[in-house]
Amino acid sequence: MTIMKDEVYEDYSDNRVANMEIVLDEAEQSMKDGVFTLVRTLIAPFVESKEWSMIAEWNFDSYYGCAKRHLEMCETSFEKTKEDTAKAVRNDQGNEISKSILDRLLFRTEAQVMNIRRATVIVEAYEDAYKEVYDKKYVPKSARVKSVTAKDKVVSAGIIFNKERLAKLQAVTSRKLKS
Repeated sequence: MTIMKDEVYEDYSDNRVANMEIVLDEAEQSMKDGVFTLVRTLIAPFVESKEWSMIAEWNFDSYYGCAKRHLEMCETSFEKTKEDTAKAVRNDQGNEISKSILDRLLFRTEAQVMNIRRATVIVEAYEDAYKEVYDKKYVPKSARVKSVTAKDKVVSAGIIFNKERLAKLQAVTSRKLKS
């Protein structure tokens, strides 16, 4: 069945917003549980293995980064709606803002607030899961400062030693080739 464009009813009602909020309220714990399950099954088994630990950390960074980026996009969208609202109000001469425009802006704002809440729950669940698995607070990769450890010094010394060995070996070989 085809619906004519003039027959389409856009629902910007409070009921729709309330229904969205009910679904979000009901899903919130499941969302947290899902993130914890993901981290426990795809990251945690590899954390203690020296061969896999760095990859596990990178994998976590990827999952967290996706969720964080989604939250940032939600916040940006919300800021755009605030600008659109201010513009509509500024352009109003007392009766020019139609009820339809206000209804859309109000619905958009309320839906975006809930989406920010949803995205925040997911990001915070990742942070909590990280704390559980790594026993420390999550610090995004971009904010990490690499600390110099004894292990780093050993690696550095090994590199210097190998460079010196290579230089000596190549010097001896070059002399032998010239003679």
